[in-house]
Amino acid sequence: MKYTLYIDESGDFETQRGQWVLSGALFSDTYENCEKLLINKLSSVPKQLGCDSIKDFHLTEFRQAYGHQIAVSMAEVFLDKLKTLPFNYHFLSTINYTKSSLSEREKTYRLMVSDLLAVKCLFYINFQECIV
Repeated sequence: MKYTLYIDESGDFETQRGQWVLSGALFSDTYENCEKLLINKLSSVPKQLGCDSIKDFHLTEFRQAYGHQIAVSMAEVFLDKLKTLPFNYHFLSTINYTKSSLSEREKTYRLMVSDLLAVKCLFYINFQECIV
């Protein structure tokens, strides 16, 4: 089985401001199939939400512009599209609550990526055990 993991970050990984978060969406298919199907399923979302591009889809900005409840409704439009995909998906995240850093921002980021991948591996191992 092939998996594709898309990740995004929040935080600067240097200062004590905000949270340091890496989140991801894990899809159970090849990168090529994921790209093709995600583009197909999500291409109508920006127009539905009054955005110029899917790149403008940021929940934080939606909350600031429209308020929490409307922003959540907008996110549900996006999530409903994911439900129509022909493969499974799961959301993963890792948060560096203590903001423990290595000597450089990039090293801290890489360590958090390895944490996210560890979550992915644990998920896969547990998933396989459930199938047996």
